[in-house]
Amino acid sequence: MNNNGLEIFTVLGVSPRGLLLSSIDLGLWGATWILRCIYDPDNPKEFELVFHGCTKYVWEDKSNILVTDVVADVIDILLGEKHHGSPAIIATNLFLMEITYNECSVIKKW
Repeated sequence: MNNNGLEIFTVLGVSPRGLLLSSIDLGLWGATWILRCIYDPDNPKEFELVFHGCTKYVWEDKSNILVTDVVADVIDILLGEKHHGSPAIIATNLFLMEITYNECSVIKKW
């Protein structure tokens, strides 16, 4: 993984389109982060971005999150480097998060 904002599309094997983040789940007391995402909202395809061996995260709210905000518009995803190299950075219209991780996997649901 690297710090190319288009890398997520290469990993998914698709051309660049819109991305949404629909939920985030934590497992193993925060050591695993599962980001449930939607590729191309006009023709939705679900996938999960899973970070394993997480040791640090930073969360910054960018706006007041409302109950009506059921998805976040993804502005950019930088996958960073595994083995706790550089953190993954996920920027949305609602928040910015950084996750330092050991391994990352993408699970396509299509």
